[in-house]
Amino acid sequence: MHAGITLILSAGLATGLAVLTVLVLRSSFLRLLVDLCRSEIRGRFWLAFASVSIVLTTLFGSLAAFPTGQLASWRGEWSLEIVVASFRAGLSGLILSLAAVALVLLVSIGQRGFDAGTRGERAA
Repeated sequence: MHAGITLILSAGLATGLAVLTVLVLRSSFLRLLVDLCRSEIRGRFWLAFASVSIVLTTLFGSLAAFPTGQLASWRGEWSLEIVVASFRAGLSGLILSLAAVALVLLVSIGQRGFDAGTRGERAA
C-alpha cells in the first residue's frame, strides 16, 4: 500500500471513531453543559470546544504514531503494522481526551454541589 493511503487510512479510522463518539454523546453532553454553565450559549460553546478537542487529540495521537522518518524508504509490507499502531495511538488519544473531559465535569459538578450546599447553610 502507498504511504499516503496508509496515512489516510490509519488517521481516518481513529478520527472517524472520535467523530462518532462525539455525535453519540452530543445531546446528553449538551444538556449537562447547559445545566453547569447556566446558559445555553455557554453550554454550546463548551460543547463545541470539547468536541473539537476530542477529535483533534485523537487525530494527533494517530499522526504521532506514523513513522515519518521512514517515508523515503517506504515498503508496502509495513502498512498493516502502521495502521494498527496508528489506530492504537489514536484510540489512546480518544480515551485520554474523554477522561480529561470527564475529570473536568466531575470537578465542576462537585464544585457546584459544594457551592449550593454552602449557600443553603448560610441562608439557614
